Amino acid sequence: MKESRKPIRSAADGQIAFGKYAVVKTIESGSMAELHKARDREKGRIVLLRVLARSASENPEIRKLFADLHAERSRLFFEDAYVLKVLELGRCQGRFYLAFEYLEGVSLVDFLKKERPGIEDALSIVRQAAEGLRAFHQRRLVHGDVKPANIIVGRDSANRVRVKLAPMDIATAASDSMVSIYGELMGTPKYLSPE
Repeated sequence: MKESRKPIRSAADGQIAFGKYAVVKTIESGSMAELHKARDREKGRIVLLRVLARSASENPEIRKLFADLHAERSRLFFEDAYVLKVLELGRCQGRFYLAFEYLEGVSLVDFLKKERPGIEDALSIVRQAAEGLRAFHQRRLVHGDVKPANIIVGRDSANRVRVKLAPMDIATAASDSMVSIYGELMGTPKYLSPE
């Protein structure tokens, strides 16, 4: 895995940048990672960018995990109509990142706050989320955190509901069980299933 030496903050325009990605908007920020809507300055496309915190990136187990992910990327980072596609796995200024395709939409949690879908839309959401989960299972992968916050809902040009499942958590990806590299049970307790 090649590490970019490009600065995290671009001096030219003052915009926060991470390698070739310029942050458009920070979606969430936590102790382990940040999630950004970003623009790929080389390809001009909008992406979803998950950047691990420096402390997480320096953890030897996380470093090994990213090396394993890089080695297994053909199996773990697949293309499916119902799963957000992983575009790139990399490291910049000592911090690991994953770039995903960007789907204009919101989490199912936020979607349900704004809309009360009819039966046709509700069934479509469930069917598409199940198709995304099936894509994981066909590859013998356990998603481990299927919940409304990880189901992205948008609408296409014909105003039909379009759903994609956000990829599994980084720490779950390299684990053969639902126990993280930190020895903690993975997933959200309220949504854990016998997946």
